[in-house]
Amino acid sequence: MTRFTSEFVPALAEFDNCWLELRTKSTQIRNLLAIEAHPRCICSFSLSPRPVAAAVELGAAKIERRIESLARLQQHGWPIGLRFDPLIEFKGWRESYSAMFAEVFSRVEGGKLHSITLGSLRLPETYARKIRQLYPEEPLFAQNFTNEDDLLLPGADRRKALFEYCIDELVHYVDRKIIHVHDRLAAELV
Repeated sequence: MTRFTSEFVPALAEFDNCWLELRTKSTQIRNLLAIEAHPRCICSFSLSPRPVAAAVELGAAKIERRIESLARLQQHGWPIGLRFDPLIEFKGWRESYSAMFAEVFSRVEGGKLHSITLGSLRLPETYARKIRQLYPEEPLFAQNFTNEDDLLLPGADRRKALFEYCIDELVHYVDRKIIHVHDRLAAELV
């Protein structure tokens, strides 16, 4: 996070109807720890299981460092959001997501979280076509997708299985009311 936070977040206090979400994979939180936590500024971290992070999050902070950063921010009083988006199906995905959730909630107080969001892998059709041309052997992009309004998504049954499993795991740690699904299947799931 940049100096933007140390200048912009205090200005947020002037507006009663304004919310800010800082979404990141960064562990650069010194600026946030140096100022007073603001109740309408949510510090959200994108998290993926280790196999996904190793394959597609090159250059991003390791998950254990992100968890350490979000735990420190939570202890400092910042509202915390967890973003498990996109959920990705791969060999051993159930065990990997369960292990990641256990690791997160061994350090973070689930009862003090602002929100959790889950989303599916989704790509604009033209973008997906270009990626497949550039990386024809990449298993993530070689799978079968369905086209819904020019967005390529894994099929509804596959997305539903991912969402249901992750929600069932997460409710061991948090109240279901803070879990939000960013997908057309949301009404069926939460």
